[in-house]
Amino acid sequence: MKHLTKYKNLFISILFLMFFRNFFIPYYQKYLVDTILIQFNQSLISDILLIAITLLLFFWTFSKLKLKFFLKNDYIIYSLFFLTTCIYIRLNYENLLLGMYSFPTIKYFDIFFIVTIIPLILITGFWIKHKHTKNEKSDFFDDAPIDNLDEDILNRTQKAIQVSRLIKGNKSKTSLAIGIVGEWGNGKTSFMSFIEKSFKDDNKYIVVHFNSWLNISINSIIHDFFNTVENKISIYSLDISKEIKKYGNNVLSINKNTTTETLLNVIKTIPDNSLSDNFNTLNNLLNKLDKKVIVFFDDLDRLKPNEVFEVLKLIRNTASFDVFNYVVGYDKAYLNEALEKYNIPFSNKYYEKIFLKEFPLPPITQEQINNYIKEKISQIIPERKIDIDNFFEYLGVFIFSDSHNIFKSINNIRNAKRFLNEFKISIEKIKNDISLIY
Repeated sequence: MKHLTKYKNLFISILFLMFFRNFFIPYYQKYLVDTILIQFNQSLISDILLIAITLLLFFWTFSKLKLKFFLKNDYIIYSLFFLTTCIYIRLNYENLLLGMYSFPTIKYFDIFFIVTIIPLILITGFWIKHKHTKNEKSDFFDDAPIDNLDEDILNRTQKAIQVSRLIKGNKSKTSLAIGIVGEWGNGKTSFMSFIEKSFKDDNKYIVVHFNSWLNISINSIIHDFFNTVENKISIYSLDISKEIKKYGNNVLSINKNTTTETLLNVIKTIPDNSLSDNFNTLNNLLNKLDKKVIVFFDDLDRLKPNEVFEVLKLIRNTASFDVFNYVVGYDKAYLNEALEKYNIPFSNKYYEKIFLKEFPLPPITQEQINNYIKEKISQIIPERKIDIDNFFEYLGVFIFSDSHNIFKSINNIRNAKRFLNEFKISIEKIKNDISLIY
């Protein structure tokens, strides 16, 4: 149903042409064939031009393949449709098609086959090259969150299981919000990905990812939030997804300025029902879906103070539907500061009413960071593993005796990865000349 909705205009056109083919053919014959196509000259020059155009198309396609030219997957649908149409015409109306002057068995019409398969060639070529590129292992220590439990060097898997059990054990008929609290660079996103693992194959839950930091304004955040939820719900119910869209538009209309709101009312864009009526209607529909929705809300501590306040309102009031569960990552100190800047009194009490439970992530110890760096350096210069192990065994003494030791400034995994990238670049050509004194 989702794909039928996406390509509904194409499908309707196909059905219309199939059912009313006898109606369209006379018009096609009169206005296209008898007026234009009949004037086409069957000659050697036409053959040469057709061959030249074909060669140019192949050359263009080859040059784009070398550049890894990208086309959206939508082109597959349209190309297959036109290719099927061409095959149908070629098989059923071959006698009516004009053959080439030099090669009568080849029709001038056949140029359309080449045109229709070019997108398929480009998409296939891009997919093959992209697949090979993805399989290549990068030597760069990127800052992407980890989602593989085997990479859990901070031993947070069990804590993530506790959070997922709390969500699954929630039998109440109200919305649940859980806070994942940690400082910047302390692994909140990775921890949230561990929680998500517990719901991956559970068909009782619909998982929604939302990154508010990608938006540029409050209205943009609200619009993107409801669009993201709507897309996820549409897989299970098109009716409910439409109601979510209507409700989102209603929420947005309230945030417009007074002039815009007046105009919207004039053209009846703002519904007559109040926002609370729309909320109750949608809430009842969502309950009938018989599924829980889990929204993973990341990077709240990267927003401006007024945006933080609006997002908290969204979680607490505007989108606090009974079946919704929120897992929100944030830095508690920044949240307090943002709400105070926005003149919210008793800021810590404000968000305590929103989050039923907070799970503070314990700070990363220096020992954990050192072990991580030791493991990665051993991968960079494996031939010096024994020296590296001995060096890190006495590293604690070095840090204690030298207040300017570089390891004292590496206080989280993000900084450790930056250090390792710098180390890898610096050591590339001199790794055999390094002396590890311990």
